[in-house]
Amino acid sequence: MNMWEAVVVIVAVISFAKVARYRAISGFGGRRGNTGYDQPAALPGPEHQALIRENADLRRDLGELRERVQVLERIATDNRHAQSISDEIEALRGR
Repeated sequence: MNMWEAVVVIVAVISFAKVARYRAISGFGGRRGNTGYDQPAALPGPEHQALIRENADLRRDLGELRERVQVLERIATDNRHAQSISDEIEALRGR
């Protein structure tokens, strides 16, 4: 084996090692989806269920915050007197 063949082999080994390391760190590997690309490995049951619950809670909170922002935008952009804005804010607090 001459020097250039050795260089090519060394580069190939290093490249393979980096790809294998990336796949191990990122959680990819093993299972293939319909697209043929690797899909992340599935999480264990209890941890996965906890993440699903947390995701649902965060989505619900986001929806509530969006509703609040819409109400505040409506209050801020309507041309009303200060007293009617104050009354509407108090009515919303009672909701």
